[in-house]
Amino acid sequence: LTCDEHFELFGRAYGLPDAAAARSRGAIYDSLGFERYARTRADRLSGGTLSKLNLGLALLPDPAVLLLDEPYAGFDWDTYQRFWALVHGRRAAGPQRPDHQPLRRRRGALRPHPRHS
Repeated sequence: LTCDEHFELFGRAYGLPDAAAARSRGAIYDSLGFERYARTRADRLSGGTLSKLNLGLALLPDPAVLLLDEPYAGFDWDTYQRFWALVHGRRAAGPQRPDHQPLRRRRGALRPHPRHS
C-alpha cells in the first residue's frame, strides 16, 4: 500500500469520516514534511521514513493519550526538529510526558538538543 492508502485504511479503521481523515492526514503531512511520500509504497520507505509513517498513523485520530517508544529513531535532523515542534504544539491540548531515554542521558550517551533538555 502507498502512504496515502495506509492513511485511508487507518482512517476507516478508526471510524473517522473521510473528510476528517483527509484534514488530519493533510495536517500530519504538513507538520512532518511527509507530502512527497504520499504515493510511495510503504515497503519502499527508509527506516526513518517508515517511522514517520507510523507516527502519522498513530496521530491520525488525534488521540487523547499517545505512548511512543523511541518515536524519532531513524529520523533525519529536519524530521527530528519537526517531531519536537509537533510535541510542543500538542502540549496545549493536554498533558505530555516526553521521555528522552533519561538513564542513557545521565551517563552522557545522549546529548539532546539544548532546546529539549
